[in-house]
Amino acid sequence: MQLLQRRQLMMCGAVSVVMAAFLLLRHIPLHRSKEAVGKVVVAQELAMAEAQARMEQMPHLRGQVEKLRSEMGDFQAKVPRGRPAYGAFLEQITRLMDKYHLEEQLVQPRQELQTEQANCIPVSVQGKGSLKQIFNFFRSLQRLDRKIRINRVELTNSEEFNFGKSKLGVEADVGIYYMVEN
Repeated sequence: MQLLQRRQLMMCGAVSVVMAAFLLLRHIPLHRSKEAVGKVVVAQELAMAEAQARMEQMPHLRGQVEKLRSEMGDFQAKVPRGRPAYGAFLEQITRLMDKYHLEEQLVQPRQELQTEQANCIPVSVQGKGSLKQIFNFFRSLQRLDRKIRINRVELTNSEEFNFGKSKLGVEADVGIYYMVEN
């Protein structure tokens, strides 16, 4: 009977050693590989979800690109290449001031500002008129066929304040832009 117990113990020991060897040599590396593959799958699923989200944004982005292209075309059409004959533009500003009956007009160019791509000729504009006249003047100035920037507008009330009949003084700094030719 002792011999049988000893054999049983040896058999159990041998089975345990085989199971331990299988566990150490085969199962654990396979389990680690499975975990690594699982991580790669999760990372790929995240990348695919991100790509899907970007694909859903593409029509919106294409619309924005087209809008920007049309605005860029408008911008290029309204900002001439090379130094403009800005005397004609200053005359155009004066005509607008006349059109809206602004008084005590002064349109005076100042020192040109230069950059690598676009230059700006600052112009000081002054006049007097009613708020409606001044508003209409600036609205018309904004609708001109070239890009300008109204940097500063200052309205001052006249000394003889009278509801509806008093004139406002306006001082504005306007920038006329043109592209530098390379």
